[in-house]
Amino acid sequence: MRCQKLHDWEVTPEEAERIQLSLASRIQRSLESRAPIRPSTVAGAVVSAEAAAVAVLRTSDFAMVEAQRVELPRPVATPMHYRPGLMAFAYGPALLRAFELVESPVDVVMFRAHGIAHPRRLGLAAHLGLLLGVPSVGCADKLLCGEHAPPGLERGEWTPVRDGDEIIGACLRTRGGARPLFVSPGYALSVEGSVDLALLTASRYRMPEPLREARPLAEGH
Repeated sequence: MRCQKLHDWEVTPEEAERIQLSLASRIQRSLESRAPIRPSTVAGAVVSAEAAAVAVLRTSDFAMVEAQRVELPRPVATPMHYRPGLMAFAYGPALLRAFELVESPVDVVMFRAHGIAHPRRLGLAAHLGLLLGVPSVGCADKLLCGEHAPPGLERGEWTPVRDGDEIIGACLRTRGGARPLFVSPGYALSVEGSVDLALLTASRYRMPEPLREARPLAEGH
């Protein structure tokens, strides 16, 4: 996979926040011009303290098509790791190197991170989706910003995550009785489309299959 370079990565936290604000308008335009997708392949992208990993699965049976892993350089700790909302600048370069190794077609990417449910509307899933030019979705366990009502206990029930008057994601029950997942559009998908993709890929467990497959790869299991 190829990615476009829109900015430098070695910047100060203040410069990183300015970059996020400048790119957020492109994300908004991609959401407004979104088109429905029926993915044949979905990639899951996860980063750990050890490595960045991408797992590409078929949606027909969730069989693994391809997996790539890139170890993180040492030391990895930078100011970006300690300021909320700058995950893309801490881990984005390693994830992009993993994506550059992927040779299989990818219709959509799911990230273990936030999309537009982010103070500057540019979480890692939105940021990297834009650079890759591929529709993307963020899936996270906790919110960075916004509020929501609790969803019902049945699989598929969800409530909108709102930041003021803006809907920036969904609190989604992917498995009956399990903790909800926070799903938000990354690039070129709506909130509803992101929810549909999460439910399509979370067929047996709370976490979508592409992310379940990528996690142990990132952690070296």
